[in-house]
Amino acid sequence: MLETNYEHGVEMHQNNQVFCCEHQVFRSYYLPQCQLPAADIEARSNVGVKRAQSLFKENPEFTWEADISRRLSQIVDAILGPCKATGKRLWLSLDQNKTNVSAMLGGTFRINSCLRNDKGGPLRTTNIIVPIEIQILRNYDGIRLNRLRLASAVVQIMNDDVRRMFIFGITIEARRMTLWYFSRNHSVKTQSFDFVKNPDTLVSVLMSLVFADDRELGFDPNISLKSNTGRQFIYTVHGGTGPRRFLTTHSIAERRAFRCTTRVFRVVELDERTDSPRRGAKPIVLKDAWLDEGARTEQEIQQELFADIRSFAENPDWRKHDCLSGFHLEEHVPIMNAFGRVLKGESWKDLFLVIQDSSTGETIKQLTRLSWRTRSPIFLYDLDTEYSNHPFSSTKCSMAPEPSPSG
Repeated sequence: MLETNYEHGVEMHQNNQVFCCEHQVFRSYYLPQCQLPAADIEARSNVGVKRAQSLFKENPEFTWEADISRRLSQIVDAILGPCKATGKRLWLSLDQNKTNVSAMLGGTFRINSCLRNDKGGPLRTTNIIVPIEIQILRNYDGIRLNRLRLASAVVQIMNDDVRRMFIFGITIEARRMTLWYFSRNHSVKTQSFDFVKNPDTLVSVLMSLVFADDRELGFDPNISLKSNTGRQFIYTVHGGTGPRRFLTTHSIAERRAFRCTTRVFRVVELDERTDSPRRGAKPIVLKDAWLDEGARTEQEIQQELFADIRSFAENPDWRKHDCLSGFHLEEHVPIMNAFGRVLKGESWKDLFLVIQDSSTGETIKQLTRLSWRTRSPIFLYDLDTEYSNHPFSSTKCSMAPEPSPSG
């Protein structure tokens, strides 16, 4: 099953890309800020905290993973219930996912629970908004498995759903909750907190997520899903001639790497008033690539290349250029003549896939300055015997050894 392969891939390639921060920093910097009216926020928070206190007072311990999901779902329902709200809502899925979630690009993965953007139907990579992994015991193997399964699901969701710029995740072991942020740039986990003792923190986290809009939850506003049953997307390109919309018809090439993602689709331009292809529109190629901040775009590189070729072609003595010094024999005359014909009238452009239009998409958050690398790798076994008793400590590298803060 591909799930195992993805987990090993996460182990090997993502350890150095995951940082840690305090959950208070995470909530203020990474989590969406609830935009409901202040009175509405207060009312829903009070109801949610009271419901959480009631559920945890009856029995502060948990007997199985579904018990945790059930109580969290009741708290989410309480938050959603006091009065009508406009905007986006998320529901906590009680589906323990006894069958695998299938990725449209192939492969499967399993999750304990999730926040989803619809109430019913099967779980898909496109409707799992916040994956949640739960273990009833807080021990070494349980924590490690939880983290690997979450990261495995995140990798497949972000590879499969081209709209995702970043994604939040949650892991729970017994009474402790850890919040996660995964993006193309970096990933961050929080130090865990006891959500039974801190129901106000739990409700604040859930409020931030269930009422967030698509953009705040990591969806690119320039890409939309055509259908929930197929992998067709609509790209909006804000180019030099104004917004243009393109429907993907099939994938030409996709580099399925978590951080550096490049996708190439065959697309057709849509009518600006409908979702139907424009009359007479021909299939073209659309390339979607993530770039480091400050990197030149492919169009900028091509424009510089074309300028250099144009300057070369306009030089009447181009045959004497050093780069052609190896073509001086009589037998090379036909080659040079053919090359000369290519240089005339910019017919050399026929040798390139010329970029017609382009636009720059969203920029994702930079790593918070209040983060640190952990002493122990996030996903691998700790080989440092000095810290072997606390293999998942979230202590800072620069700090002296100390008891694990339940990270």
